[in-house]
Amino acid sequence: MTLEANAARALAAQRPNDPAAQFALAQALDRAGDPERAMASLHDALRLAPGFAEAHNLLGILLAAAGEGDAAIASFRQAVLDKPDYARAWNNLGNSLKSAGRLAEAEAAIGEAVRLQPDYQLAQHNLGAVRYDQGKSEEAIVALSASLQLNMKFRPSWVMGAAAERQRGRLDEAIAAFRQAILLDPDHSLDERIALAEVLSECGLHEEALRVYAEARNALPEPLLAALGFHLTLPQVYPDTGAIDVARARFEAGLAEIERAFENLQAPLDGDAALEGWRWSNFFLAYQGRDDRALQQRYARLVARAMDDKAPQWRQPVPAASAAGRRIRVGFASAFFIDGTVGQYFRRWITELDRAAFEVVVYHLTAKHDTVTDDIRARADVFQIPRGADAGVAALAAAIKGDALDVLIYPELGMDARCMVLAALRLAPVQCAGWGHPVTSGHGTIDRFFTAEAMEPEGGDAHYVEKLARLPGIGTSYPRPALSAQPAGPVRAMLRERLKLPPDAPLFLCPQALFKILPDDDALFARALEAAPGSVLVVFEGRHRALTGQFLRRLGGALAARGLDSRARVRILARMPRQDFLQVNVACDAMLDTQHWSGGNTSLDAIAAGLPIVALPGPFMRGRQSAAMLRMMGLDELVAADGDDYVRLAARLASDPGWRADVAGRIAAASGRLFDDPEPLRALDALLREMVEVGRG
Repeated sequence: MTLEANAARALAAQRPNDPAAQFALAQALDRAGDPERAMASLHDALRLAPGFAEAHNLLGILLAAAGEGDAAIASFRQAVLDKPDYARAWNNLGNSLKSAGRLAEAEAAIGEAVRLQPDYQLAQHNLGAVRYDQGKSEEAIVALSASLQLNMKFRPSWVMGAAAERQRGRLDEAIAAFRQAILLDPDHSLDERIALAEVLSECGLHEEALRVYAEARNALPEPLLAALGFHLTLPQVYPDTGAIDVARARFEAGLAEIERAFENLQAPLDGDAALEGWRWSNFFLAYQGRDDRALQQRYARLVARAMDDKAPQWRQPVPAASAAGRRIRVGFASAFFIDGTVGQYFRRWITELDRAAFEVVVYHLTAKHDTVTDDIRARADVFQIPRGADAGVAALAAAIKGDALDVLIYPELGMDARCMVLAALRLAPVQCAGWGHPVTSGHGTIDRFFTAEAMEPEGGDAHYVEKLARLPGIGTSYPRPALSAQPAGPVRAMLRERLKLPPDAPLFLCPQALFKILPDDDALFARALEAAPGSVLVVFEGRHRALTGQFLRRLGGALAARGLDSRARVRILARMPRQDFLQVNVACDAMLDTQHWSGGNTSLDAIAAGLPIVALPGPFMRGRQSAAMLRMMGLDELVAADGDDYVRLAARLASDPGWRADVAGRIAAASGRLFDDPEPLRALDALLREMVEVGRG
């Protein structure tokens, strides 16, 4: 025991009925590293003075450190009840509520600490952190900026500010904040360097991202995430087709290097660290237009080997329980239950599943939320947001496995890195993936891959490790997008004027993300523009100006090769809310689909607007979605047989307004075959029942 603690003990012995003496002893014991005796002294102080707010606060701190979260919350609540202006206790209450996943209550408590004491720098930081966890990135930045105004060298606020800027898509600001955090402590900035590299990659600054990953790899022992990033990060926009071959070869060589260094990379990790360390997604691999099964399976085997080594308990088979006399318990896990491809495609899998037969549990793995999230939350039997925006993989796995599901469905595998690790685990007797990211996961732990029957090519099973489960039509009951009921002519003219688009030129729309457009798509677009004099291609900017610049330089080269001026023949639109994007379809004359990763959501939006689509289906499901939709509507003539046919169709739509109007009318008449279709939901219902009866997918 320290001299301070001995002196405090002597004072408490002299004044056994003095709560202040007992509190002083508790403080000394806490500083001496004896929390159990400190708590005993605090209980003595509170027995003597039940309204002793400072004693309740310190007891809460010790209980929180001991993992007694509920008891800590109760102690902090009592502290602020006894002393309502106690800013530190409000802050501590908020932190404990945050740890319990009660984020709205946490924000209110920490907000009260800031209201009481605006210069309480740590509370300002904590307020920013809890807002970030709720997806309130703009409000988070306000609090974090206030924290930094009070202490510009408080590194955690730079780090959290960078994460919040990234969350709201302000990537340049995120890069600057991460760099400042690294500058403040360059020797202890491994996590920040990895996060910086990730943001640089998001911006399309590929070589710079690789340099930062290389810096992170210099730590000893070499960090796994830094190695994964350095070896497996892929560009988003390629200057030519040959660059795709080079990037793919580098990726394969990187896999080989990780396999070779596996033991060294894995050795420093315990079970939870291994779950976090393999948090990686080969997202951009699928946009190269090649068969990814072998590479995906090879990577998945590395993750499986890592889990078998460090976390084997998560890989053990989960026995199927009898569903007799109860509802089948189905879980859906995703970070994308929002307005987007996953939210729009798959929400009715959740909201319309027969509640007499199924109990639905939703794991919303992000802080983002919108009206789609609200719809899903309202219809789910259980809706969980596990621990905010950055819940660890181990915590997510425990939450999912603890719910004793019969079937676990990931609507996408490949977009969210945590789900890619979770997919390597066995958390339910039957585990399935949807086509939110339509490429095989590679994981042997995923029993079924739900796909849309109309979109799969002949022999499509060979593209997947998982067993295919084909759902009829487009595989879901897709809600028809709501469009303005105003007459099309005036709306088109108004929209073109507002968007600064040529009032009379034929407009071709390609609404895809820039990483979905490959060099051979550029060549087709250039030919279509050449074949339709005066026509203009409308595309959307990337997430960062670097991406947009890379794409425009490549596209400009393709147009220049045919004597076309890209400045006159291409218009770039800013990213916009979906409702505004829907109206862009109304302003255009035809959509030019991409070959290797066709429109999905975007094609359905175009069809809802009556916009003709020219499609050239590729060899994989992800390049055949638009073509399948057109064929389902009886518009096979818009599905090109080859590149020449694609150009001919585009030119005719641009030059023949009568035919274009006829096609648009036929789309309007037949689009009901795509929207609000109950048949895929009936098929999903039957498949789920069958899989549970069999006991494994």
